[in-house]
Amino acid sequence: MLEDLNIPGKVFSCRVKSIKNDLSDADAKIFEEAVMNPSWQLTVLSRELKKRNINISDNSMRRHRLKACSCWKI
Repeated sequence: MLEDLNIPGKVFSCRVKSIKNDLSDADAKIFEEAVMNPSWQLTVLSRELKKRNINISDNSMRRHRLKACSCWKI
């Protein structure tokens, strides 16, 4: 009867997804490609985005790149 009893997990919104939703379609595509591109060092990408008033940490992008965020759990 209690085989499926589990601690409910809270799914936090992915910062990458939140930012993509606020961008135009073209910018969202560029942003996603940059985040997923292993040629981009994430600390450098974070710094370049901040220059463009997009505040996101390298750790948030790393979780997304490693598919450890809520985007990949849906």
